[in-house]
Amino acid sequence: MKPSVLVAAPTSVARHLASALAEEFDVLLETDPRKAAVLAIMASIQAVVVWDGFLAEMRIGRCKPLVTVVARDELGGLAARVAAAIPSRKFSARSRSAGLAAIAALPYEEFLELSRFWTTREYLLGLMRSHAGNVSEAAHAAGIERESLHRLLRRHDLDAEMFRPHDPAAVPAASASASSGESASSARTSGRRS
Repeated sequence: MKPSVLVAAPTSVARHLASALAEEFDVLLETDPRKAAVLAIMASIQAVVVWDGFLAEMRIGRCKPLVTVVARDELGGLAARVAAAIPSRKFSARSRSAGLAAIAALPYEEFLELSRFWTTREYLLGLMRSHAGNVSEAAHAAGIERESLHRLLRRHDLDAEMFRPHDPAAVPAASASASSGESASSARTSGRRS
């Protein structure tokens, strides 16, 4: 079994990169930067090959090596660069087979339920972090109702407070603004908006 790599690049060069890797790797090709970033995190791949500047803000974590290709690079040596970037323990087909066997041991419906749960949880973590725990903004960005987002957070044992910045200096400022003319009820109402 060949190791899997994600090629994230513009359409104009994606096929060239994929063909340079096809003999030694199973190649997953993505030309949409948003989808590529999600696949880099979620897909079962050993490395990401990305065209320089295509995924400017990409953070795939420490677990997946990133090989950047620029226009002046020779594609002939690309497969060797990718193979060298993959730690040998992840290059092993045996470890991948063991993981696939564990997945295959689950009943299909249970696998779908587990996948859906963890995928949703990862999505919620990213959504809430990117909106600093503001449920209203996060729900708007996700295109769902606030109540639905609250239900999802409860189901996944997450609390919006976990994602809010905790700045002790901000507490006196909030109480000072409440005492300078705002009523206590309007201060409480604005606190509930998130």
